Amino acid sequence: MPFYYEGNVYIRRSETGEKVIFENPAAINESVEYINKHSIKHVGVSDFDSPDVYFLNECPGIEHLDVFNSFIKDLSGIYSLRDLRILSINETTTKNVFKIGELKNLQEVYGQLPSKTAGLNELSKLTRAQLWSYKPKARNLTEFSGLKSLKELILTQSNIVTLEGIQEIVSLQMLQLNYLRSLKDVSALRKVKAPLIDVEFESCKGIEDFSSIGELMHLEQLS
Repeated sequence: MPFYYEGNVYIRRSETGEKVIFENPAAINESVEYINKHSIKHVGVSDFDSPDVYFLNECPGIEHLDVFNSFIKDLSGIYSLRDLRILSINETTTKNVFKIGELKNLQEVYGQLPSKTAGLNELSKLTRAQLWSYKPKARNLTEFSGLKSLKELILTQSNIVTLEGIQEIVSLQMLQLNYLRSLKDVSALRKVKAPLIDVEFESCKGIEDFSSIGELMHLEQLS
């Protein structure tokens, strides 16, 4: 992916267009100006020393945001992005509550959510979730049960023990579970009415009984 600088603004170019990356505190204002002037939709926040992302308030047109920053303590600046459709997030160390439910138009989420994430079940437009180290207190999938538009769910290294709640994800088409060492009970699959056609398990060695998979009416691919 070619990259270049326009003044002090760091830009990457791909087939989908330009992506502006905040990487230098001294270039924040210049980057904001470039984003708004050129209607940039894809923005990244890399690992530079910044306690918050309030500067994103000045870029209301962002639709795709990547946050890979271990310095940020306050993510609330993201809430103003009313057009945000895609969020990738990783390496954040914030101990504050991240109210992801504020992102009403979010359709896709990727990465490792902060430990105190709230409102995931409020994302009514979410169609794809690919999460690493997802660790809900209930240790099941009930937090996803209100996501009526969710079609693809991919979990890696989660602490869930059962799939309870999956029966309420009414549009689910693809389920991929990777390295879920704590997962033992997948019997909730018997209750699934969604058009689940693709189920994949990778290194989920604790599962005690796979028989419920045979009751998935729409299943086309199992691996």
